[in-house]
Formats: sequence, structure tokens, C-alpha cells
Amino acid sequence: MKKLLWVLFALCLLIPAACGGHQNAQGEAAGRRAPVITAEGGQPAGAGVPDVPPPGPEPEAPAASCQEAARAAYRAVLEDIYTEHKFPDGVDHGYEEPLSADANQFALFDVDQDGREELIVTYTSTPLYAGRIAFVLDYDEAAGAVRMEFSNFPLLTFYDNGVIQAGWSHNQGRAGDSLWPYTFWRYDAETDAYTAGEDVDAWDKSLVEEGFPDSVDADGDGVVYYIMPYGSYDTSQPVDGPAYQQWRDAFVGGAQALQLPYAALNAENIERVK
Repeated sequence: MKKLLWVLFALCLLIPAACGGHQNAQGEAAGRRAPVITAEGGQPAGAGVPDVPPPGPEPEAPAASCQEAARAAYRAVLEDIYTEHKFPDGVDHGYEEPLSADANQFALFDVDQDGREELIVTYTSTPLYAGRIAFVLDYDEAAGAVRMEFSNFPLLTFYDNGVIQAGWSHNQGRAGDSLWPYTFWRYDAETDAYTAGEDVDAWDKSLVEEGFPDSVDADGDGVVYYIMPYGSYDTSQPVDGPAYQQWRDAFVGGAQALQLPYAALNAENIERVK
């Protein structure tokens, strides 16, 4: 009988020790009392406030940390361009003294609408007009590096559906003020880059009348359009205004042009990128 009593006494000592430090189903740690909240949001009479609150979920890493890393990388790119004329595509685009202090610009903005801001740079301090360049750069968090999403002549309109209208460096001569030729580009979320859509140019009869395709100009406004595969410049199949507008709506539709907060590419503005 005495032996049995000693066994029971030993078990009573062991049981509390086995639960120490573990959380029960109500979220209480052994040796601690969790507060009991009433329907009115208070505590029942006589209930004390625990000296140590029950453990909660691990705090999430601040979202700002990724942005800080991205901005540090963007600032390094801007410093390379500004101080050394070193470009992110590895190409020497040349340099000549700009006509104004605001000639070269940059902006931080989510132009592709993927939830992260990109660095947009327009660089016009080049010896040749056609050599002017614009970049859209994204920060790859996994690689810890900046990557190129897009580069082109800096006559760009960004839309809020991820489309870029990229004007060519030169007008071919027959469109005049009726249309500046351009290419549509679409953002591809899978590749995190832009892909070329199609090119468009036009012919304004008031500039060059000889050979104008009057049979195509059904609306009689004296302008026809050439919608071409990217890079082909095929003018064999002109279309009239309504067909051009339908094609354009397939890219832009009801999208709105984005207004980017451009700043001059200078030391003072680069220092603000933090």
C-alpha cells in the first residue's frame, strides 16, 4: 500500500512538468492566465491582467525593406549615368553637354502596374538625335540586382494597362502632323518585360498626292494608315481611319495615360532616392 502511494505521489510531480512551456488549446501557456474577454469587451470581476501576454504570430518583415534595397540599386544606376555616363544596357550612348539642366530626367513609378515601382530614365545628352534613349528598369529582389524591362527612343506614353506607345526617332515624311509613327508595346507579367506589338505609320495626301490610294480612303479625310508587323515597314496594305482606330483600341481602349513624376537627373535629385 505504501509503495502504491509513493508511485501516485511521483506521478503528481511529473504531470505539471510535462506541460511546462507548451500552449494549450485556448492559447494559454502553462503557469499563465490568458485574459477572458466578455461580450461587452471587458473582463469579469476579479480577473487579473497577465504579467506576460500569450505568444502571438511572428511579425512580418516590413515591406519597406524591399523598396529600400530597390532604391539603393536605382540610385547606383543613376550615379553611374550621371557621373560616368555608364548605362545599364552596357552600351556607350555618347555624351555632349545638354542644352538645359533638365535635359536628362528620371522617375520612380509603377509604370507596368505590377505593384512595384520601376526606375524610368530618359537620356538625351547624346551627339545624335536618334541616339537618345529611355530605360525602364526593375529591381529583381531574388537576384539583388537591377534588370532591364524596356529601352527605346524616349518619345514614350505609358498607359495604366501596361501598354507603352513608343514614338519613332524620325517621321518617314508622308504623315506630317496627321500621325507621328509609333510602336505599341505590352507588358508581359510572366517575363517581367515588354513585348513589341505592331508598328503604324500614315500617308497624308496633302503632303504627297501622287499615288495616294483614294480607293482606300472611304471617309475622304485624305489620310490612310499602315499597320505593320514590328520592324517590317510594309506599306502594301493601307487602311482607313475607322480600321486604324479599331486597331488602336485593341491596345489602349479606355486606358489612361500616366503622368510620371519626372525629375532632372542631377546630384541633388539622385541623393533624394532613398
